[in-house]
Amino acid sequence: MDVTKWEKFTLENINLKVEGAYVAYKIDEIQGRKKFSKVAEKLLEDAKVILANAEITKLTIERELYE
Repeated sequence: MDVTKWEKFTLENINLKVEGAYVAYKIDEIQGRKKFSKVAEKLLEDAKVILANAEITKLTIERELYE
């Protein structure tokens, strides 16, 4: 898998998490609960992990390409 595909894969994961957060927000808005902040916090943590993993993968691939 080349770097572009990894970036797309990562962006798709982030997009899914953002969409999930939006849906949770709308449900919270409709039901009047305060769950969104907890869900959003967890989604942001997950997104940070995904980005960190993507960066490590990207660096590993680049190192292999240029060695």
